[in-house]
Amino acid sequence: MPIPTESLLIAAIGAVLGGGAVALAARRGTIEALRGAEKVLAEAKRRADEAIEEGAIKGELEAQRLLREANRAAEARRRRLHRYKRRLFALRAAYRSALAELEVERAEAESRERSMDARERDRDRSEVELQEAIRDQREALGAIAGTGVEEARRQLKEGLREEVRAEAAWETRRQRELASQRAQEAARQVIVAAIERCAVERSAEHSVSVVPIADETMKGRVIGRDGRNIRAFESATGVDLLVDDQPDCLVLSAYDPVKREVARLALGALIENGRITPETIDRIVGSERDRLLEVMRAEAQRVISELEIGPVHPEIVALLGRLRFRTSYTQNVLYHSQEVALLTDHLAVEVGLSYPHELCRRAGLFHDIGKGIDRAGPHAGLGAEIARHHGEDELVVEAIAGHHDGGGTASPLVSLVSAADAISGSRPGARRQTVAHYVDRLTKLEEMGAGMSGVHRCYAVQAGREVRVLVHPQEVDDRQARILAGCLAGRISDEIRFPGEIKVTVIRETKAVTYAN
Repeated sequence: MPIPTESLLIAAIGAVLGGGAVALAARRGTIEALRGAEKVLAEAKRRADEAIEEGAIKGELEAQRLLREANRAAEARRRRLHRYKRRLFALRAAYRSALAELEVERAEAESRERSMDARERDRDRSEVELQEAIRDQREALGAIAGTGVEEARRQLKEGLREEVRAEAAWETRRQRELASQRAQEAARQVIVAAIERCAVERSAEHSVSVVPIADETMKGRVIGRDGRNIRAFESATGVDLLVDDQPDCLVLSAYDPVKREVARLALGALIENGRITPETIDRIVGSERDRLLEVMRAEAQRVISELEIGPVHPEIVALLGRLRFRTSYTQNVLYHSQEVALLTDHLAVEVGLSYPHELCRRAGLFHDIGKGIDRAGPHAGLGAEIARHHGEDELVVEAIAGHHDGGGTASPLVSLVSAADAISGSRPGARRQTVAHYVDRLTKLEEMGAGMSGVHRCYAVQAGREVRVLVHPQEVDDRQARILAGCLAGRISDEIRFPGEIKVTVIRETKAVTYAN
């Protein structure tokens, strides 16, 4: 059956329309694929640009870090080179100094050798002269003959004895002076080394017993009605209160520095409080006394901790605390004891003694604890008694007992503490004296020297650290001058108390005057 024409036409139209739709769909897919590819390409390009920029930043930061490290390394290398350069300069200076000292020593050795050669020549000449004298005397002895032989022999022996004695005395004096010079130089080096290692941070203190007031009306309030306030204050503190001595201040007078300090603190607190009654006085004095005891104990503990000497008995700590407000020629005794402890330790190291550091420092710190005891007697003996009672080492006890006079013991520690005590007390600026005491000491020195036999005049010079004695040359010869100097030095040591040492110089002057016409 034939297909109708309309059907074929419809089929053809459908086929054409279907192909067009397919083609259209394929073109649309291609366009969308192209758009997607462009987006991916743009995203990839953006990410690539970001990665490049981030890499550049990181590279720049890394380069800066490496540059800083290189600069630090170069600076450290420059500092090391500068340090090596300074060390090289120091070594070069030390080498030059050692070379100069070697040259000086070589010159001194050559000088000594020449001096010894000269002495040997003098000795040979003296021997020749002696032999000639002996020959002359023998000839004279032979000429005398008979009964005068024994007398001539005795005269010969006496002459030889006097000559040998004079030569021996001269050589002994020369050797003694040389040994004394060497000993003084060695002692000076030891003392200087010890002082250099001892850093002193405090100067001498002076106790002040003056309390300032705002106006004169405060004096009336301190005195109170019929003087009851001032009587209560003096009874509670044991200190005399002087009201009308000086304007705008109150003066406290007492021999005990601890009581005087309690009174000063209490009076200041009363003036600040304003209410001054006997009851307030008793309460404030008691509180200030307790507070001062704590202050003294804390100060002593601080010194003990700084010296690192181990545990100390509480009673000894209390005595050390009392030294905080005691002075010797205006030098604070506690700080003086701390300085003596350090100097004793350093001196022991310098002279090569094998004492433990703790033992040396304890001996130096406790040497003046007797000054904190309110009991009659020498402070050295009292301090030694307290130290022995509380179990201190026997060497420490001996050092405390003998730091002024040696104590009759051969322990080197006693000498170390005595030397450290003298160094601390006699160094410049450590101690001061009142004018009256100073003038009295100078007067005693001059009177003591003038009272010696054969003395023409006597002068105390250099602030009383040297006594110069002028003698009559007709009455005192050279040998007696040396004896007089020793006797005067012994009398000064026995009769006068003084820090450091006093030099005694005896001057004997003779003049020979003539005129040529």
